[in-house]
Amino acid sequence: MNFYDNGEELRREPGDGGIDFVDDFREYTILTQFKNYDEPGSIGPKYIRELEDIMSRYNKLTTIGVIIAPTKLSFSKKSVRRAKSSKYILILTDQPNLFSDLNRVIDSQSPFEFRIRSSQNIHFICFHFYFIIMIILLIYILFQNL
Repeated sequence: MNFYDNGEELRREPGDGGIDFVDDFREYTILTQFKNYDEPGSIGPKYIRELEDIMSRYNKLTTIGVIIAPTKLSFSKKSVRRAKSSKYILILTDQPNLFSDLNRVIDSQSPFEFRIRSSQNIHFICFHFYFIIMIILLIYILFQNL
């Protein structure tokens, strides 16, 4: 199955707690669940809570949870409210709108959050630099006393 307009395939992750596909897209990890409920309002907040539970194991700044239904009308008002108030980035959509909704949400993320995601490796490097400087200072102090 192909879910992105650019022809990119999503990969299946076994033992993932209900996630149907996981993929990296525009520097984000996308956790995707499919729900085949076409009755209006049939997808309730229970499914949002389950996805949030799974997302708690991932970096919340670089992970987007997506639930895809046959139609956006499948989501109850309570599930939409739950998704909007979540501390995680969540998208409730249908297949025809997946790509546009995903890009819209990614484009709406604040530059500050993007800088945090981009700078995570910098923090790691700075820690090691600080550690090396401390070792050099310690060696310098030890040789001063000789």
